[in-house]
Amino acid sequence: MAVSTDVDLDAHFVEPTGTHRSTVILLHGTSQTGPEFSQPFLNFTLPFHSTSLNPITNTNTTLALLFPHTRWVFPTGHRRKTTVFDGNITNAWFDIHNFSDRTIGECDAIPGLRRSAISLTRLIASELAFLGPDGNLVIGGFSQGSAMSIFLLLSGELESLGIGSGNGGVAGVVKMSGWLPFRRQIGEVIDQITPEDGLSRRKAVRRYVRNLLELEEMECEDEFLDVPVWLGHGEADEKMKLHWGVEMRDMLSAIGIDVSMSTYPGLAHWWDEREMGDLVEVLKRMLS
Repeated sequence: MAVSTDVDLDAHFVEPTGTHRSTVILLHGTSQTGPEFSQPFLNFTLPFHSTSLNPITNTNTTLALLFPHTRWVFPTGHRRKTTVFDGNITNAWFDIHNFSDRTIGECDAIPGLRRSAISLTRLIASELAFLGPDGNLVIGGFSQGSAMSIFLLLSGELESLGIGSGNGGVAGVVKMSGWLPFRRQIGEVIDQITPEDGLSRRKAVRRYVRNLLELEEMECEDEFLDVPVWLGHGEADEKMKLHWGVEMRDMLSAIGIDVSMSTYPGLAHWWDEREMGDLVEVLKRMLS
């Protein structure tokens, strides 16, 4: 069903068939909507047999069947001018100038990154309150949604909710076919740290991202959301080049984030049984 949340984002919710114990929030790619993204994603057929999570007996299943206690949330990005689509208005988390080189016009992404980070933080806060203290929540996305979810993690906005070393219900981040906005600038921030600064890489990057997005200073700068990040990427992805995903993995690792990556020969800018199968195993660990 499509509903309007109490924040400034519309979202599509798929409710669990069993008792609600976990939530997964997934962000769509450029020019999509939450419902459009949810349909092929949740309806993708997986060749799995019976599992401990869902005692089915046939040979095919879906994510919704495998995780009967999970609420799936697919928010829709704000309507905005998207340069790469000739300036037409589309649903996007931030502006993109060029699909072949994501650094072109990167500064024009800042207003969207800021607004989306604030809106998504409010949505996550609402979902955490709805989920309750004993549940786990995973954040992620595909393509531009992947980039948005990792920038949200680096921004410190989740820590602004009071989520830090205790995690506050956030259990991980899953990203498919993405890249890291402002990767080169973040690398420069890391390279410029000196012992005299007294800064960790995590703190320096968070300060940079918050200043970039003109977000308020953190009250408790030493709190970090220490959760695993999983990246999935097709090796034949021409729209989101594999080396962009590798560069993101290496940068996140350099920052000090627990990151792992799986790549898939022959896979273009989509997902397949191999990647979805790996995603299932990752979600099992994060939501357990």
